[in-house]
Amino acid sequence: MEIHWYDSMLLDGSVKWQNELNKKNALFLQEGQQRISDAMFMNYWWNADMAEASRDYVEKLGRSPYDLYFGADLSPARNAQRIFERGAWLKALFPSQNDKQTNQAVSSIALFGNDVNFTFTGNKHTKAFSNFRQDEQDYRRFYATETRLFAGDDLNLYSNDDSGKWSGVGRFVPAKSTLTELPFKTSFNTGHGLFKAEQGKVISGRWHDMAQQDILPTWQFAIAGNKATSVFYDFELAYMGGNSLAITSEKSHGISTIPLYESLFSLNNSAELSITYQYSLPNDAVSLWLELDHDKIVNFPLVNSPLSDDDGKNQWFTAKHSLQSYQHNVVTRIGFTVDEHLVDNVAINIGLVEIH
Repeated sequence: MEIHWYDSMLLDGSVKWQNELNKKNALFLQEGQQRISDAMFMNYWWNADMAEASRDYVEKLGRSPYDLYFGADLSPARNAQRIFERGAWLKALFPSQNDKQTNQAVSSIALFGNDVNFTFTGNKHTKAFSNFRQDEQDYRRFYATETRLFAGDDLNLYSNDDSGKWSGVGRFVPAKSTLTELPFKTSFNTGHGLFKAEQGKVISGRWHDMAQQDILPTWQFAIAGNKATSVFYDFELAYMGGNSLAITSEKSHGISTIPLYESLFSLNNSAELSITYQYSLPNDAVSLWLELDHDKIVNFPLVNSPLSDDDGKNQWFTAKHSLQSYQHNVVTRIGFTVDEHLVDNVAINIGLVEIH
């Protein structure tokens, strides 16, 4: 257990927010050599100067500046760090963002009110981000807002588009991953759905259970190259769980590379890659790739899968590849590539990716 103190009360018992670390509230974090609490959550009315002064003060106490969590109240119903409308606070915590040598944060960040994507119904200056709470079919707008929070107004973590008002949290925070050992398995299942599927067969209706959520992509989403390529969760088609990962791309717009997962696991001599998907296009239009240590890229083209059921609907197709020749290599990234030489637009659903 960790104890985080909220910047509110003073030693005399009165409530008076400081919005920074100073001599009035520092004793709730550290007193001499005694550690009083593990961290402090700073109230929301701070600025760049207060953040830097707090960093200097906490370091004099012998504590890490990352023990300070500067609060960001994202609610459009309030006026502190309104989501998508206020961006100066994020740059204030990363003052060296434009320095190519370093991007060190002044402190830690505490996002507050980021449930507004689901709960906020709009007001006079901000429209509701989606109607997903009342309309389950509005999932594309809901998840686009989730992406926007981390990827910025252009919804693409790969590009550094500064033309938008909101640049996204993900541009400032390096990717981290828990994928350090095999097996690796994901159906991109978000933990809910209009129906529930098991191996491509519908087994129940609407459901919600976050405990069943898969490890979702590290980058949601990053697309290099073809600007006509989109990646999103598709709740109309699922192999396992409530959704699949859809990739669409328009022809003649160039190649697109889509990194999905950062990883750090070693391949053994029996490792096998399995990909379950649906699409019908010329071979090699889409490939799954693994990036190995020493920046080596290994591609696995997805052959067309025109299999259909009695109703003429596409069926799920599974391709398996032995990874034995890459044993002892470390997989550092997993992603997809869409070819630039397309005779038609791409629409593919990925139902399962597994390395075991």
